[in-house]
Amino acid sequence: MNTAHSTFSSKYTILTPNRPLSDPSQHLVYVFIAKPTIPAGLQFVLLLLNFFGVYGISMIISFLVPRQDAPLLAVVIGLFVGVFCGYGPQLNSTNQILFDLSPNRWAAEAQMSLWIRWYEDVYELKTTTSSYGYEYLTNVTTNLIAMVALGVGYRIIGFALLVLLQRDKQR
Repeated sequence: MNTAHSTFSSKYTILTPNRPLSDPSQHLVYVFIAKPTIPAGLQFVLLLLNFFGVYGISMIISFLVPRQDAPLLAVVIGLFVGVFCGYGPQLNSTNQILFDLSPNRWAAEAQMSLWIRWYEDVYELKTTTSSYGYEYLTNVTTNLIAMVALGVGYRIIGFALLVLLQRDKQR
């Protein structure tokens, strides 16, 4: 159990600063070409937290399935999680619990609220909210907190699975 704990903590302690340091180069190219109306720092945080949540889901999958199947299944589940943002099947027409467990739903809601904030004089925000089913269009902080909570929650579940499951039986 000590080795499992040290492997888990060292792997994710090293990975955590790796993403923020490696992603800005790609994000800066996007900001330079697209010239978004959303502040670049806030959009980068949204994308980083989205990755944080999806990677947490992948951790859970890697502990539940055999080692040789985990990478492919994690990619497939990651693609499904990407669909649960509220645009494809809209939130107000489906079971919302699956969508609430997806970090992409909270990122899409925050980005949409930031994008339409510039068009408050033209858009009716209540109409936009009712058509997609988003709830917190004016509160980006709630979306950020939900994304952090999901990412940390997925990591706690992943660590519990690491400790509780006997990984030797999966080989």
